[in-house]
Amino acid sequence: MNAWIYDADGNLFASYSRKGFEGFAFPRRETGMHEFEPGYLTLSEAITEDQDVLGSIMLRLDARHFQRVLRRSMTTAGIVLAVAMIIALLLSSATQRTISAPIQSLAHTVGEMSFENLSKRAKIVRNDEIGTLAASFNQMAENLEKSHNELRKAHDGLEEKVVERTEELAQANVRLKELDRLKSMFIASMSHELRTPLNAIIGFTGIILQGMAGEVTEEQKRQLTMVSNSGNHLLALINDVIDVSKIEAEKIDLIISEFDLADVMHEVQGLFTVAMDEKGLKMPLEMPERLAVESDGRRVKQIIMNLVSNAMKFTDKGEIRIEAAAKDGMAEISVADTGRGIKEEDIGKLFRQFSRIQITGIPTVEGTGLGLYLSQKIADLLGGRIRAESEFGKGSVFTFTLPLKYKEVTG
Repeated sequence: MNAWIYDADGNLFASYSRKGFEGFAFPRRETGMHEFEPGYLTLSEAITEDQDVLGSIMLRLDARHFQRVLRRSMTTAGIVLAVAMIIALLLSSATQRTISAPIQSLAHTVGEMSFENLSKRAKIVRNDEIGTLAASFNQMAENLEKSHNELRKAHDGLEEKVVERTEELAQANVRLKELDRLKSMFIASMSHELRTPLNAIIGFTGIILQGMAGEVTEEQKRQLTMVSNSGNHLLALINDVIDVSKIEAEKIDLIISEFDLADVMHEVQGLFTVAMDEKGLKMPLEMPERLAVESDGRRVKQIIMNLVSNAMKFTDKGEIRIEAAAKDGMAEISVADTGRGIKEEDIGKLFRQFSRIQITGIPTVEGTGLGLYLSQKIADLLGGRIRAESEFGKGSVFTFTLPLKYKEVTG
């Protein structure tokens, strides 16, 4: 290294030269200069005091010395890095032998296991954490194999039971078919053996009441009327039971044709006129003059009559209003009464088979408990539905909806 100090006028004030470079003269440079030459670095800076320039200093450094130091440092670093890599490889190899190899062996054992072969076990060659892991795996495999064997035994036993139960069900099915055949015979017999004499009793009672067989006294009329009413009630019960049996056996026949719902509604109104007058009830009817419907007219009439009959049973004063209208491709028929109403908790019981709603303090109304159940079933067959709304103490509204055009119901 060489150094030169100059005064403020640029005259050489002092100098320094490394051994071997004495007497070396170097031209003065401008201050604030950094200059690179092959093998050398030249620096020139001003010497100031309180912002007054006292002179300047110039240094000339031998860069080759630093290059030699850098090369030695890089060589040393390379040697250290090579040694470190060798040590790392040795440690990796040792780790592979002591840790990775047992884990890979365990993983291989796990990969070979399947439900067809649960007898595989891991080799335990160490007493450290890896050995504990292998022992835990073996215990788990043993438990799994035991459970699988028990499950297989249960499965085999279940198959035998399924075969037995299937055979029992097949035999039960044969018995059920026979019972169904007997039930059909019973229904046919009931239809003929019970309804025929009942119709005769009702018919002849009517003839006697009309005086066609001779004059009858008032007491006889009263008793004959009781006989006629009881006969009609029993006939209705028989008809309901037969209809329910046919529906549940999916053997009920529907006769689909186009009819005027207005005619059906007026017919129903006429059938209940006398009974309504006797109870002092009004029965207003509101609907279009004509409302064409394609469905089973007899079954539609049966449903409407059931709804009106129920309303009349539970209404002692006021009115039973019947309304019908077409809405969104459906015929909507509502029967609203001013009767005793139904409690909210009893609404769900209305459409159950043989369901009778008991109200404390109020006499039980005569009935079979089949009317609403049967009506809902028939409505379903026609593609319709019956819904009920009621407020206890104020009355109820039953709404029957069915398509204006019948579509066969599947499922």
